[in-house]
Amino acid sequence: MGDASVSSAKYVMLLAPAALLAGCATEVYQPGKTSSQVQADIAACRDEARKDSIDQCLKRKGYKFRDQAPI
Repeated sequence: MGDASVSSAKYVMLLAPAALLAGCATEVYQPGKTSSQVQADIAACRDEARKDSIDQCLKRKGYKFRDQAPI
């Protein structure tokens, strides 16, 4: 019986955060934008956020950034 209660507790610990997040879901919208445009904007923002985080990591490691001359 001890194993069953431990397994149940593990499932509750795993499922509780997912249930909370599902209840807090939000939707972004902008009047006049199509669903495709919204999805493209979301993807662009994710890419920017990913790049910003990489930039910050590199800066913490001492790297500097400079613009490259056009080819």
